[in-house]
Amino acid sequence: MDKVIIDLDSLQGLPTKFIQALGDSINLISKRASIEVLLRKPNIDKIVQEIDSFCKQNFVIGYHYTKANIESIKCQGLICRTGEKKSEKLF
Repeated sequence: MDKVIIDLDSLQGLPTKFIQALGDSINLISKRASIEVLLRKPNIDKIVQEIDSFCKQNFVIGYHYTKANIESIKCQGLICRTGEKKSEKLF
């Protein structure tokens, strides 16, 4: 199985059919619009479900690093935690 890598900032690596289906929603995504704004777009939920299925079938794993601290990443690398673990640390 080939590896599928998708850059979540530029969407590079996402199959063209999804880019085309997203159409002008790409601008909202690149501006990091809230999910509520995106879901107002017609048929966006269907496209999101198709992208989700593609990712699951191809074992695509995404990551998100809120408030990235470059020094922390350099020292500790990317730390993989569940939402539950993140909450434990915060509270």
